[in-house]
Amino acid sequence: MRRFVCCVAFGSSLLPTGMPHAQTRLVLEPGNTLSTLAGNGQDSHTISGAAPEVALGAPRGLVYDGAGNLYLADSRNHQIDRITPAGALTVFAGTGMQGYRGDGGPAISAELNEPTALALASDGSLFLADSGNHCIRRIVNGTITTIAGNGTAGFSGDSGTATAAQLRSPGGLAFGEDGMLYVADTGNHRLRRVTSDGGISTVAGNGEEGDAGDGGSALSASFRSPGSLQMLPDGRLLIADMGARRIRLLTDGTIVAYTTAAKVRRPEGLGADISGSLLIADAGTQQVSLSGLDASGGSASTALVGNGIQGLASAGAATASAMDSPSAAVEDSNGNVVISDRRNHQVLRLALAALAFGDVPAGLSSAAQTLTLENESPTELTVAAVQLPSGFTIATSESTCGVAPFSLQPAGSCGIEIAFSPIAQGAQTAFLHLQLTGEPQANVRLTGNGTAPGSLAPSTTTLTSNGSISYAGSPVEFATNVSGTLGTIPKGSVTFFDGDVPLTTVALAVGSATLSTTAMQTGLHTLHVTYSGDSSYAASRSQSITQTVVPAPDFTISSASSYSAKAGGSLSIPLSILPVNGTLNHTLTLSVSGLPAGATATFMPSILTLGGDPANVSLAITIPISLAHKESSGSSIMLACCVAGIFLLGPLWRLRGRSHALHLITLILVGTVLSLAITGCGGFRVAAISSGTGTTTKTFHYTTIVTAVTTGVMGDALTHTATIDLVVTQ
Repeated sequence: MRRFVCCVAFGSSLLPTGMPHAQTRLVLEPGNTLSTLAGNGQDSHTISGAAPEVALGAPRGLVYDGAGNLYLADSRNHQIDRITPAGALTVFAGTGMQGYRGDGGPAISAELNEPTALALASDGSLFLADSGNHCIRRIVNGTITTIAGNGTAGFSGDSGTATAAQLRSPGGLAFGEDGMLYVADTGNHRLRRVTSDGGISTVAGNGEEGDAGDGGSALSASFRSPGSLQMLPDGRLLIADMGARRIRLLTDGTIVAYTTAAKVRRPEGLGADISGSLLIADAGTQQVSLSGLDASGGSASTALVGNGIQGLASAGAATASAMDSPSAAVEDSNGNVVISDRRNHQVLRLALAALAFGDVPAGLSSAAQTLTLENESPTELTVAAVQLPSGFTIATSESTCGVAPFSLQPAGSCGIEIAFSPIAQGAQTAFLHLQLTGEPQANVRLTGNGTAPGSLAPSTTTLTSNGSISYAGSPVEFATNVSGTLGTIPKGSVTFFDGDVPLTTVALAVGSATLSTTAMQTGLHTLHVTYSGDSSYAASRSQSITQTVVPAPDFTISSASSYSAKAGGSLSIPLSILPVNGTLNHTLTLSVSGLPAGATATFMPSILTLGGDPANVSLAITIPISLAHKESSGSSIMLACCVAGIFLLGPLWRLRGRSHALHLITLILVGTVLSLAITGCGGFRVAAISSGTGTTTKTFHYTTIVTAVTTGVMGDALTHTATIDLVVTQ
């Protein structure tokens, strides 16, 4: 389940004593999901490739350009990487060798030294804090130059040329509305400003490491390793004072504490979301939090990502994932938050909760989609307002949340039904805002596309089966469902296809139809469904699915064709039972017929379950001593047959004359003798052989049939036989 955790109270086992535990507040469904945008988790040299498969080395600063490309400071690899919206990563600057050279030439051929912060100027040029080289560099049209710092660690050069000044491990960059570049001179515990004409000056910090001076002149304040910077729309500048474990604000030459409900430990990265709330990447708490104002204007905070435990990040629920030293957080144009998970050597993406409505003709409304709100805190949660953008509506009568303001009790939930109602053609992306009491607002991205008035709305057809593998002759059921972007159920019909061959056409019933068939032949089948469309919806085709039809499991039974025994003796006949086309796993029943009268038969084993391996069975037969009293002799059988033939010919004699009857008698007698010589009457035959000593040996032939019966996979009875010529001498 995708979930967006909106509001939490901070803390974890890694926080200093006295900080509260993190606790989930508002959960949205559909919600945010966490995934890996770049980095395979290996600390290794970066090469070009698919971003999630490429190794990174302690990624830090992040910034987006206007085309949606993400730039990241691949700090330990001494490079700047670029990731396209399609997810391809390339090296944008740096050879991967640690050093300081290449100014005036291609950025890709330059040497960098642990770059950290990044900033993008209004003209599209990229600025980077080359921290290990104690300078700020600029890349324009692929060419790199130094714009501040002489490459030697120290502090000097104020009121002079920026390139002649000394910096010490700069770690933060931000542009003001006036185009001036603000630099966190981290190692000098100062904030400096580079003007558009190349001058440099200090605007905050007295150079002493400390945490003092709030409310007074910024130049008299002390800092403890200031890092990331975030410029606010009103010109005020936020400073992540990492060593002081807090965030401070520069406004009109004065430094003040920034009020936030977030409990921070080592804030390494600052950013802003679509509502203007502050993103804080805290390497101490192992979380990314959102700090802003609640519905009443009070300060509020919530955790977006991280469970407060140091460890490997995991995809899925964002607040259930561990992290290891998040160092930067920025937002893309779709409201997704991107995070540098520094010591996991990855860049993570938190996808914003979203509802997508697809194409809807202008003047009509889409089917409503449900946004579920759930309070997972032990206290009541109040939604003060729901701000919905133009073109989207709430079906109040169908929503269970009611009209804002409304409250959710602990473990309570409700749903808001939202529809897309475009008034004109064109794609639309907007954001729904939930104003909360005591928490920063939650945001949901809404997308839809208004098509021409009167046009058909798109439909979506899906196809499933009750199993992708089936047995020949067994029923297979295919089910299809047709849905549309409007609030009505599609009508019309669907046609099922096996490859290009239509199977049948079925009328939709409440948007669904099924096909059950037993006629599919053995082999691989590729099936799809086409929807006819109706007065509101356009025709559509389902995805293709495969159905593999295999022969049903069966078996064979076999033995040698003939076995011999003596009257009064016994014999053992081996039988081989071989599974065919798979495993049956049912009990097999064995029986035998055609034995001499008085003979006994026993199967070993007596109970058999046929699995996937061949089975061997022994049939033990005991023959009685005397056979003659149970069977008629050949001469008596012959005589009986002849007499029966004569009596049967009486009517023919009278009807057709004696001459004709004599011919028939002759034919019957000859046929009877031949038949008895071959098989005898009663399923056996007898031959008499003289020994030359006055004794005669009789040989009896019995057609013995072994029958095996079991249950097939479809519940039917499977029966097979083995026929044996049993030869008994007496």
